[in-house]
Amino acid sequence: TSLACGGSVVFQVSITSDQGSWSSGSFSHGVGLVLPGGGTALDESFASGIPASWTVVDGGSGGGAAATWTTANPGSRTIAAPMVAPTAIIDSDFAGSTTGITQDEQMITSTMNLATATTVTLEFDQYFFFYSSNLVEVGDVDVKSSATAGAWVNVLRQTGASSANPDHKTLNITAQAAGAADVQVRFHYYN
Repeated sequence: TSLACGGSVVFQVSITSDQGSWSSGSFSHGVGLVLPGGGTALDESFASGIPASWTVVDGGSGGGAAATWTTANPGSRTIAAPMVAPTAIIDSDFAGSTTGITQDEQMITSTMNLATATTVTLEFDQYFFFYSSNLVEVGDVDVKSSATAGAWVNVLRQTGASSANPDHKTLNITAQAAGAADVQVRFHYYN
């Protein structure tokens, strides 16, 4: 487990038998598989819902159908192409019907090993709808890894205006993720 993917391990071969002992020298062998020219560490369609290996944190006080992240689309929102249902959604209109409902909702990916990556790009399609008569709602995307000393680092903040529908995002997260074996991405909606 201490060997890095793409590195090599040296083997020393020695043979012992009733007829004597021989040392035939050593040889090296590559460890793991480095993807030449890039690869995809994660590609999630939500076709089977939010993956069980992901973490959903319901930090608010709502109890409605969209009190936290879901793929159920309780408001029957129109999903604009190229996005297709199901999608992961947090919908403040369906967080609950009582006064004082708050939302502080997190959807966190499982850990990704990007130890051999030299560049990392995060791409996703989304729609951030800002309700101007509401509180100052925020949609953040954060990254955490050993490259960030284990702290969440914000790579996208949306507030004060709606995005296009749909909105394709391409974020360079090399500084937060490349070379780290413990990368997580968090989608965080609050206020």
